[in-house]
Amino acid sequence: MLDFRFCCVQFLITYVTLLVLVMSLLQYTTFLPFVTILLYYTVKVIYGDNITDMVFFVKNIFNQKLNNLYDSRVGRYVGFGEYGMKNADHFNSQAWKMALRKAQVETLCRYNARLFRRSTLDRKVPPIVRVRQTKPADYGERSMLECSVVGFFPQEVRVSWLRDGVEVTTDVSSTDVLANGDWSFQLHSYLELILKRGERVTCRVDHSSLKENAVDTPRPLHFYCKH
Repeated sequence: MLDFRFCCVQFLITYVTLLVLVMSLLQYTTFLPFVTILLYYTVKVIYGDNITDMVFFVKNIFNQKLNNLYDSRVGRYVGFGEYGMKNADHFNSQAWKMALRKAQVETLCRYNARLFRRSTLDRKVPPIVRVRQTKPADYGERSMLECSVVGFFPQEVRVSWLRDGVEVTTDVSSTDVLANGDWSFQLHSYLELILKRGERVTCRVDHSSLKENAVDTPRPLHFYCKH
């Protein structure tokens, strides 16, 4: 059973674009309106998490209508309409083409799927975590800490605040996960608090690239107080 969550390789190849200019070869001296005939095929691959089960489609389209289709699950072409069925029968009779399509499941589809996974799904970049105080304050006054989590991939991340080892659930706000435009992301979390002398405040980050949680603790905390 295929997991269709990933339709990961789909590209369009323009195979032939044929422009035919029809002209009179007999008594006519002027050009007739030209006719455009567009023939192209698309290749589509669908596979699951482990790229073991894979479906390979090749669609031949003529003048915006599906003419015939190769489906790796049945191992042959299927035609649509009179000419589509004739073309499908012709392709199915070509042993070299059938062998090529069967081999392309491995050489084209699975090969590119592995490359795609390494550069996207399997790619992991750990975040850089920094905590700073955005509002100077003395002990006993309300202040705000910012935890910046930057440069990570993939997008899924969890950021939490700890005060003396206990997770904080109030007075916490955060930005959305923001794309940097270079296949990395960033997020900024904020904690409002009243500073207490000797208290340990920690920003903890959970991300799939990390064997252990990334943490950053501003210490000693009086470095962040106004003077």
